[in-house]
Amino acid sequence: ARLRLILPMNLRAFIKDNMNNQARLVKICLTQFGGVLVKTLRSSLRLLSLVRSKDIKNKTKVLFLSYNGLLEPILPSQAVPYLKELAEKKYEFVLFTYEKKRDLRKTGKAVLRNIRSSLRCKGIEWKYLIYHKYPLFLSTLFDLAAGAIRALCLIYKYRIGIVHVRG
Repeated sequence: ARLRLILPMNLRAFIKDNMNNQARLVKICLTQFGGVLVKTLRSSLRLLSLVRSKDIKNKTKVLFLSYNGLLEPILPSQAVPYLKELAEKKYEFVLFTYEKKRDLRKTGKAVLRNIRSSLRCKGIEWKYLIYHKYPLFLSTLFDLAAGAIRALCLIYKYRIGIVHVRG
């Protein structure tokens, strides 16, 4: 069986007319298909960089979202040691919490920087939003909506593979 290429008449005539003038044919192809070539090249380079980055770092990125704050007693005593141990193995964590204003004020900026840097050294990036208490029902809805938007941004920014949520 023979495969026959069927081209529209004007395209067939165009190729036939420009077959002898190959420089013009290349110029026309580049101008007509330049955008496609550029996008293909960019996609190939992006794919190559992703393959290389997976070779260098083979850690799964996890978003650990907690409605409790890191400045409250329960999260540092239970979840953080667990995250540190897993971060040593094969995971990178983004810890996303809701912090109360009074806890932030009481702790101070210098201590917050120290907490953030000590977590970062262990492979845990800490991000937080302010917890709102009043008005009761609306504040919770606002916190959830703001948290969902921020979580989506973090998932995109850090290329998160797993999301873990705690109450």
